[in-house]
Amino acid sequence: MKTIDIEPILSSIKLVPASITDFAIWKASQGHHIVEKNNLYWHEAFKGFYQPIHILQELHQSQIHSPKMMAWGVRGALNKSEQFLANGAIEYYTLENLNSFDFSMFSQKRRENIRKCFRRVEIKEIKDENILLEQGYDIVRSSLERTHHASIPTKDKYLENCTAYVNKGDNSHMVLGAFEDNKLLAFLELSAVEDTVYLVTMMIASDALKHGVSSGLFYTSFELSKYAPGIKRMFAGGRTSGHEALDVFKQSMGMTIVKEPFWSDIKPSAKFVLKHKYPQKYNRLIGGLAA
Repeated sequence: MKTIDIEPILSSIKLVPASITDFAIWKASQGHHIVEKNNLYWHEAFKGFYQPIHILQELHQSQIHSPKMMAWGVRGALNKSEQFLANGAIEYYTLENLNSFDFSMFSQKRRENIRKCFRRVEIKEIKDENILLEQGYDIVRSSLERTHHASIPTKDKYLENCTAYVNKGDNSHMVLGAFEDNKLLAFLELSAVEDTVYLVTMMIASDALKHGVSSGLFYTSFELSKYAPGIKRMFAGGRTSGHEALDVFKQSMGMTIVKEPFWSDIKPSAKFVLKHKYPQKYNRLIGGLAA
């Protein structure tokens, strides 16, 4: 079976997970509201609602409480010994058995799709911020017009933080790009903290789909994660209902859907408003398990 020669890419890119403290410093430098309390770092995911900046960080139930007095809610993942206490969950895609991952695990069709990508495009780390500043917005617009996964930002809004994941030298976060004749076709943002790799955002121009770049970018990120020191698991995006095609694609890439047990604490008044006026938002927060 013909495999992909990915060694040239792996030799030029190094992924090294950040400590939780360094991860918090980096997040804060990007404008995120980070609160440190009792040696834990919390991110204000929504106004007044907090979760750990490392969303899969396993905590004791006693540690999961609001870091701010005026907060209306908080949630966090439970450690293995206390998962029976869970009143919520978060569903996400992951690549199980990351350390034993191998190209042969893909179906024949998916392997050919990845080979096509590597024949037609060049995948490399984007270190020059100007590439994203000058070429990234058209890709974001094309991708979101097709997928409707989020609203299309204005160009000014995009330019505010489009270079956030560009590697400045610590190798804990980076942007992988797919290029054809030096033209950017797609990009994937990722970061690593402690034992986890987070695949954050992937944007693909519609006219690049024929090259199989989504398969190629995911495959490259799998290989980088496999050899990153200390990495044991991968968060390849949260799962939401209504995106069955995404389920099919990611499962064809060897990913599975995991339901991580969570503990959430939401003030009764906020819970009442959410359940009756914004039930979909409420279900996304608690994973549909809470009473």
